[in-house]
Amino acid sequence: MLIEAFNRTYKQLLHPAFRKVFFIGALAATATLVVLLAGLIYIWPESYITGWAWLDRMLADAGDWLITLTFIPVAIMAIYFLFPPVAIMVMGTFLDQVVAAVEGEYYPSHIAQRQSKFSETFLSALRLGSMMLLLNILAFIPYILLFFMTGGLGSLALYLVINGYLIGREYFELVASGHHQMRDAQQLRRLNRGQVMWAGIAITGLFMVPFLNILAPIIGASVMTHIYHDLRRAGAG
Repeated sequence: MLIEAFNRTYKQLLHPAFRKVFFIGALAATATLVVLLAGLIYIWPESYITGWAWLDRMLADAGDWLITLTFIPVAIMAIYFLFPPVAIMVMGTFLDQVVAAVEGEYYPSHIAQRQSKFSETFLSALRLGSMMLLLNILAFIPYILLFFMTGGLGSLALYLVINGYLIGREYFELVASGHHQMRDAQQLRRLNRGQVMWAGIAITGLFMVPFLNILAPIIGASVMTHIYHDLRRAGAG
């Protein structure tokens, strides 16, 4: 189900609706990276002062290379962990156009009866982006600890689970709410939480691949549309 959903999405990537949202996402990605890096550069200390004279002398002797050496990994982690929620907040407002394009091409007899209002898609994107931002900030210390304790595998697993759950939930309900009342869409998601969770984790993984992460929200919305309709045809929707 999941592999076929990605395959169908790949075949439709050049659709005009996909290109439009991608263009918006590219601008958002550029602005996001600039703001993140500018903010880190602004708050990053020009020197390290611990209060211990002998240690401060060692740090001063190390010079600028130590500042740079510590800044680079933090900047990389900040971009990887904070880029997805910001991109989702911007692009999420337009993902209903992606869903409509997928249903129009693959499921013309089951197009959503209810079109989402701009305010609804905006609030949905804002809610998802805010939750991802908040939870990833709260999990930042566990990410660091797991990174050193497990060689990075633990922090990767935690990142995928947290964001996979949130993305899977929001994207599935985005699609299902066009065919059901929100309460029924949420119930349908809970009944199929396994498939939705795995799809969310796969989509989250796309955000970790440079350049591909710009396409991740578009691919995610398309994949989840296929997941919903596969479940519907199987009698789950």
